[in-house]
Amino acid sequence: MRLSFDFPQQGQVCCACPLANEIESFVILFQGPDALMSLKEYKRRRNFSVTGEPSASRKRASSAAQPSFVVQQHHARRLHWDFRLEADGVLKSWAVTKEPSMETAVRRLAIETEDHPLEYGHFQGQIPAGEYGAGKVIIWDAGTFESEASVSEAMERGLIEVFLKGKKLKGRFVLVRTRNTGPKAQWLFFKAKPKIAKLRIPDVKSVVRKTPRKKTA
Repeated sequence: MRLSFDFPQQGQVCCACPLANEIESFVILFQGPDALMSLKEYKRRRNFSVTGEPSASRKRASSAAQPSFVVQQHHARRLHWDFRLEADGVLKSWAVTKEPSMETAVRRLAIETEDHPLEYGHFQGQIPAGEYGAGKVIIWDAGTFESEASVSEAMERGLIEVFLKGKKLKGRFVLVRTRNTGPKAQWLFFKAKPKIAKLRIPDVKSVVRKTPRKKTA
């Protein structure tokens, strides 16, 4: 499978997601991740006497045979899709800037966000104005997934491969970390071809070399 990356010009915003407004370019920097965020950060950002989002006093283990995933369409200040994978008793989360695609050639920017409680996988509703992430949340897709490696360990490596079993998203999907800027690590989220069992993180120079240059008039 050949990966190609389109780099925006300096000063341009590469997507409409508010979480990525400070991104000026995609420079492939495969660095070690920051310490994984806990539910403490999730709780710190929310006033549960106002918002209807679930609160969780501690991490909870799932009783399901396979871990769950959910994609929530989030009509916040700017529309995005929250992709969440169950791991270590929480939902590891990313804000995906555009609707996830079943086409293997389509890559989506995904910004890593704080861990969410497992109960959040069932949440739908209106987050009140003035609250963090204010806007309507709708479950866009949900199901279970399989992975060859622990999601947490894969996050540390910067390469997550999962086989999703949802109603809309089905098959092998990949998250590749492309840049780490503090607590908002940048990833690419895309569907991989079924025959690809493992993917290697591409070398920085080879990625830049494969990037097509724009023709000048």
